[in-house]
Amino acid sequence: MSLAKAELKKFFDDVAEKRDSWKARSRHYHSTLKKIARFYVPEDDRVLEVGCGTGDLLAAVKPREGIGIDFSKAMLQVAKQKYSEFEFIYGDAEDLRFDEKFDYILFSDLVGYLEDVQKAVS
Repeated sequence: MSLAKAELKKFFDDVAEKRDSWKARSRHYHSTLKKIARFYVPEDDRVLEVGCGTGDLLAAVKPREGIGIDFSKAMLQVAKQKYSEFEFIYGDAEDLRFDEKFDYILFSDLVGYLEDVQKAVS
């Protein structure tokens, strides 16, 4: 893991408990993001969210089966407490290995943090 990625991971681990209060300050943005996701992702499908943070967007699309991946263990802990009905997995967006198929894959507020976008989407 590069130094920059390690520092980013530490940042997200450190702010995980405060994330929901930060989101409340920009609730219009996050509300709009959820509306857009629900428009494109029908309920009851199988959804993977890469860079899921605390799991709010994944929960908003109401999947039949939802899996969230994040490289912040602290964010995943918050997500698991909030949404125990979904599976949350520790992993790096630039090093994913899935043999499974999903109806939809969400990448939201993630691309700007990636060192190699091509790795994440291929």
